[in-house]
Amino acid sequence: HQGFSVSPTIGVLSTHPPTRCGLATFSSALSEGLRATGATVNTVRIADGSTTSDPGVVGELTNGSPSSVAAAADLLNGCDLALVQHEYGIYGGADGEEVVDILKALRVPSIVVLHTVLKDPTDHQRWVLEMVAAQADHVVVMSAAAESRLSAGYDVDHRKVSMIPHGA
Repeated sequence: HQGFSVSPTIGVLSTHPPTRCGLATFSSALSEGLRATGATVNTVRIADGSTTSDPGVVGELTNGSPSSVAAAADLLNGCDLALVQHEYGIYGGADGEEVVDILKALRVPSIVVLHTVLKDPTDHQRWVLEMVAAQADHVVVMSAAAESRLSAGYDVDHRKVSMIPHGA
């Protein structure tokens, strides 16, 4: 908890169980790991039509709803830090561009975990990822290949990029 006088509250934006996908499993495990260190984790879950009784889920993001995008940002702003999981296709808009609006609305520090850095993105996919990285205070990639692709193919401030191997 370096820098925090009390246990931090971390807002996580991601898919989350009972959604059945690797990102939901990753985010759930990450949240449990953060809780084990004493952090409070408030999850804003990307709605998929299923329901959850997980008390750590404080809200849901409904894609395509500007009021839901604003509400998600408000929930994350109630935390000390926003931890945003980025994957193409989980957020609304073309190539998941609604996440850019959420990041722009944040008033708390943000870390974005990039789960996919495309080797040959479309112009719009490249724009979305560059905007996500520009809005984030820090960006995490999970492989040397992703770090290399990000460095070679995207206009990103590489001083705020860290590589943390998947599974670490």
